[in-house]
Amino acid sequence: MSMLFIGPLPEPVSGQALACQVLLDELQKRHVVDVIDLKKTTFVQGVSSLRRVREVLRFAWDALRKSGRASVIYFTISESFAGSLKDCLIYACCYPRL
Repeated sequence: MSMLFIGPLPEPVSGQALACQVLLDELQKRHVVDVIDLKKTTFVQGVSSLRRVREVLRFAWDALRKSGRASVIYFTISESFAGSLKDCLIYACCYPRL
């Protein structure tokens, strides 16, 4: 089965990133997994720069491109308001496959 894994992976280390890494390692033992790494370089909340906006647009583009090849999509959700906006954009790009 082919999967699309969308979530943050370490570095920087956070609880969510570690949990995602453990899950991804186990999934890759049994399935073909394509990854979109949503990691941030800092722990700053919100839209901190134009560079972060470009990163989010790249995540959305990757999700649009890769979701068509996946049988299953695993997507972790954010806790912040800006993260929720990012999630909505990525969800909209994956919507035809969900």
